Amino acid sequence: MGEPGTDARWFRVAFGRPRIRSGIVWLVIAVCWLVVTVAEGTNPWGYLIAAIWAITGSVMLTIAVRDQRHGRGAYAPPAGGSED
Repeated sequence: MGEPGTDARWFRVAFGRPRIRSGIVWLVIAVCWLVVTVAEGTNPWGYLIAAIWAITGSVMLTIAVRDQRHGRGAYAPPAGGSED
């Protein structure tokens, strides 16, 4: 088994250790892109890009909330002891 601090799951390799705000920003970008795409007309590439951003944001947000709940990733306690 590896060290408890190392986590080589596929989402760690793909997304790193995201924070909640990172997922929210990606979701806001997806919504804005979707609004612009709908306003301009029927461009299938615009919908595809909005869907990709929405999926990416959702996965990042899910990972960040899970990390926060379990105290891992960006929400892990500091690794070192006190420097007193």
